[in-house]
Amino acid sequence: MWIYQCQLAWRSITKTPALCALIIATLAFGVAAAMVTYTSHHAMQHNPFSSKNDRVALVQTDAWHAREAFPGYQLNQMSNLISYRDYKALSTSSIARYNVPIAHWGGTLNLPDMRLPSSMVFAQLTSRDYFGLFETAFTFGGPWAKTADQQFQPQMVLTHEINQRLFNGENSVGRQVLLEGIVFDVTGVLKPWHRSAAKIENIDGPLGITQQVFVPLQLVEHRTIHPWNRRDCPDDITDYGSPENTLTKGTCQWLSLWVEFNKAEDKAAYGDFVASFISEQKTIGRYPRPLRYALSSPEEVIHINRQDRSEFYLFSLVGQGLLIMCLINAITLLLAKFIRHAPQVGIRRALGASRWNIFNQHLLESAFLGLAGGLLGLALTQGGLLLLKNSLKGYGNSAHATFVLDSHVMTLTLLVGLCATLLAGIYPAWQICRTPIAQQLKNS
Repeated sequence: MWIYQCQLAWRSITKTPALCALIIATLAFGVAAAMVTYTSHHAMQHNPFSSKNDRVALVQTDAWHAREAFPGYQLNQMSNLISYRDYKALSTSSIARYNVPIAHWGGTLNLPDMRLPSSMVFAQLTSRDYFGLFETAFTFGGPWAKTADQQFQPQMVLTHEINQRLFNGENSVGRQVLLEGIVFDVTGVLKPWHRSAAKIENIDGPLGITQQVFVPLQLVEHRTIHPWNRRDCPDDITDYGSPENTLTKGTCQWLSLWVEFNKAEDKAAYGDFVASFISEQKTIGRYPRPLRYALSSPEEVIHINRQDRSEFYLFSLVGQGLLIMCLINAITLLLAKFIRHAPQVGIRRALGASRWNIFNQHLLESAFLGLAGGLLGLALTQGGLLLLKNSLKGYGNSAHATFVLDSHVMTLTLLVGLCATLLAGIYPAWQICRTPIAQQLKNS
């Protein structure tokens, strides 16, 4: 019986190809509008460290001056950044498995013999623990030596893209590159990887950041450089003698510190360590505000920085509104299509077909159209996401991590298209069933 109903539904579709194409296009546009905006909002809410959310934390301390709370946009009124001197003190703890400072820098990159055209690159100042916490994979080599995080050594890790540009994808471990006049030894080359944690990794960094090389943060103690991060500077009248000393010994907060623990229970012990450190600093006149700190999990960081209620949330509402409008239009078109074939329905009813059979046939017809609309909507969704990617190239990996058509979105797009059409088809199918047989035959 179901095969027969499907055959009838398919024949009905083939009788009005133009009208069915219009219904499919209407549904596809609505589905694509809803799914493009949903994908953007979903990615902004997505926690890239969900598998270890309870073991990874951003260290935040209330190091602001006494007269007011920290004026940033963070909901907990603490900066996402800490000072370099605080990082050095906190990284002495052995409680955390990984201590990952993150700051941004950049400059011109070339080979020491200058045989290639120089290019501008973004560099990440960090520690070797970065590659463990972010679970990166290497094509060649590995992170720099652990000693480079205590006593600076000019070592560097390249991304796949930069290795292709400089060395044509060959194993470049042990070779040298020139960044802003400093010669670095290459210790490793990363595999191509999807920067799904870009919105976490680049918190408070400059827009458009796309890390291309990685160097030890210790560089700031041995070279005069100016990190590209924002600086949150509480009151400090101390004369540190030079801009370099102010960067490394002052109280300005300009780097973020992520930590990962072996087990979730270690987080409380680390919190006690941070509280003890702040109490110590209070004795020398720092941290004038009441003792307060946070070890914010990635999920909490997304909320604290209002990324779960971004402009993409409003876009998502607009997309859902467009889908509803398209559904209303689809209902009208389906109703017109079904009423047009009312005489044939009347004949089937007169020959003994039940209202339930008629309803099933028209609902199956709606399902076929919905599946086609979902498939076309999937293609339009992919096109819309590519368009957004290209229009936001300046936002680097953040944009690429946001506008991604993954299996979750693909499945949801097809389900939305199918369910939306079934919902749209219920009223027209019910309407054609309740029309009296005599009236249907009269119109034949």
